[in-house]
Amino acid sequence: MNKSNTIIWMCLLSLVVLTGALAYHAITSMQSLWGGPEHLPKDYFLSLIYWWSWLLVPLMAFAIWVLFTKTGWQRVLASLAFVPIFLLSYGRFIEPNLLFVERHQIPAPFAFKVALFSDLHVGLFSTRWQLNRLVDELNTLDVDEVWVAGDWTYLPPLDMHSAFAPLKKLKHPMYSVPGNHDAERPGPPVQKALRRVLNDFGVHHLENRVSEHDDFNLIGLSSAWAFQANYKLVESTDNGKPDIVLAHNPDVANLLPEQVFLTVTGHTHGGQVDLPWITQRVLNKMTMAGVEEGWYKTPSGTLFVTRGVGMVGLPVRFFNTPVVDVIEFSPNAQPPILQDALVPKGPFRGW
Repeated sequence: MNKSNTIIWMCLLSLVVLTGALAYHAITSMQSLWGGPEHLPKDYFLSLIYWWSWLLVPLMAFAIWVLFTKTGWQRVLASLAFVPIFLLSYGRFIEPNLLFVERHQIPAPFAFKVALFSDLHVGLFSTRWQLNRLVDELNTLDVDEVWVAGDWTYLPPLDMHSAFAPLKKLKHPMYSVPGNHDAERPGPPVQKALRRVLNDFGVHHLENRVSEHDDFNLIGLSSAWAFQANYKLVESTDNGKPDIVLAHNPDVANLLPEQVFLTVTGHTHGGQVDLPWITQRVLNKMTMAGVEEGWYKTPSGTLFVTRGVGMVGLPVRFFNTPVVDVIEFSPNAQPPILQDALVPKGPFRGW
C-alpha cells in the first residue's frame, strides 16, 4: 500500500471515529434540553443531523485534497462530491450566522420606529453567540422599540435563564408574543418558564394583552396554532388610536373580526430553504394561504411577515438570510407595495 492510499484509509478511519463521537454527544446532549426522557425519536434524529453536519468540514478538506493530489476517476468523484458538500456547508455554517437589517416604511398618523424579528428558536439548533450578536445589532439601531413575533424556543436548554441572558444587554424596550413552539405545538411545556424568564429580563410579553402606547394600541395575541389567540381583543380598544396586532402566525389576518391598521407576524421563516416549487409546497402547509414574507393586503388590513432569524426542522438556511426588519411609521412615508390579497386555500387547522 503506497503512502497516498495509507492517508486515504487513515482519513476514512478518522471519519468513522468522529461519526461515533458526534453521535454520542448528540444523544447525551439531549438530556440538557427541555423534554428529558420524554424526547421523541424525532428529537434525537434532529440532534444527530445537527451534530453530524460537522462532518462536512473534514469531508470538504478531504475533497479538496483529492482534487489537488489525484487524477483520473478519483478527481472526477471528488469534483462531483465537492459541489453538494460546499452548498450544504454554506447552508449550515455560513448563512445561518449572517444577519441583515432591512428597512421599510409605512404611512401612519404618528412617527415611530420599531425593530422586528421572529423565530429565534433558542435551543437545539442555536448558539449563545447568535443571540449575543442579535442583541448587539439591535443596540446599534435607532429605534423606539423592539418587537418579537414569537417562537422564542425550539427544544431550549433546561437553564433557560442562562440561555436568554444576553437579553439583559438590550437598550430598547421589547414587546413579544409566543409562537407555536412556545406553546407545545409542537414542543415541550415551556410556556410558563419562558414567561418568567422574559419577565426577569424586562420583556413585555403580551399573551392576549393590549399595550396602550401614546399613538397606537399594540395588541399581542397568543399562539394561533395552540388555539389560544383571542381575536376579539381587537374589539376591546375604543380609544380612537390605530390598532397594531403583533402575532406569530400570519393566518390571524384572516381570522380577526374587524380591520386593524397593521398586523405583524413571523412563523414562515420565508421558507428557510428557498428552492423552486418545493419551498412553496412547504409554505402551503404552514399557513392557510401559503404566505412567504413581506407586505400583504388582507381582509383585516395590511399584513407584514418577517422571515425571522432561526431554524427548525433542519439546521440550514439557504438563500434566506436571517433578518431584522426596521419598520418606520411616518406621515410622510411612502406606502409599501402590497402583494395580492390572501385567499385561504383551506380551513384553519392549527398543528
